[in-house]
Amino acid sequence: MLLWEQSLKPTARTNLSHTHVEVVLTGADGAQHQRVEVPSGTTVAEAVAASRFRDAARDALGVYGELVPPERVLEGGERIDLLQRLLIDPMQARRQRAAGCAG
Repeated sequence: MLLWEQSLKPTARTNLSHTHVEVVLTGADGAQHQRVEVPSGTTVAEAVAASRFRDAARDALGVYGELVPPERVLEGGERIDLLQRLLIDPMQARRQRAAGCAG
């Protein structure tokens, strides 16, 4: 049972309205998405815990790419991004690619 489920009374659980959010994990091999149905009032951390990405390594959480705290309450249809540190500065990567093509 998830933490947010433990605080609900059994009768209240059946009367809650639900919404869908999307959890996105992006890595070197592309993006993976999962649509998750959660009760209204669910936080970012609770939605991630309800997804298959709950154990994925991440450095920060975002909603539509903007950093948010784990306790932020979600609105229906929002996208949660599991953010990871960049391995290389994008500008430096472009310079390296350009140098490889020039010579």
